[in-house]
Amino acid sequence: MSKSQKFERVKDYIESLPEDSQRIIKKLRTFIKKQIPEAEEVISYNMPAFRIADGVVIWYAAFKEHVSVFPRSSKLKSLAAFDGGKGTVKFPNSQPLPFDVIEDFIKVRLKEVAADKKAKTK
Repeated sequence: MSKSQKFERVKDYIESLPEDSQRIIKKLRTFIKKQIPEAEEVISYNMPAFRIADGVVIWYAAFKEHVSVFPRSSKLKSLAAFDGGKGTVKFPNSQPLPFDVIEDFIKVRLKEVAADKKAKTK
């Protein structure tokens, strides 16, 4: 995947990745789909994301040595071990994905997105 490559579909993004990264990102994608089945898959900021009516819940991306989810929620202490800085959570490719942590992250993000939407409509 080149940094200048622009994606219109999640499938295109995943297919552009090396095989090892595809395997990991597909596991992450499947897990997120199960957690928020009502969400629409979109490309946002040139990376895959899951969006509900109130906004984007989670973005995710693959890198050479890790996968990341964005944005990092400061409300979850369990994410501290995976802090990548600049609103990023990094999960090393060398370790199994921490699905329990990702599930908690999604729950918090759903609440944050709903609260953000509510605040904007006041």
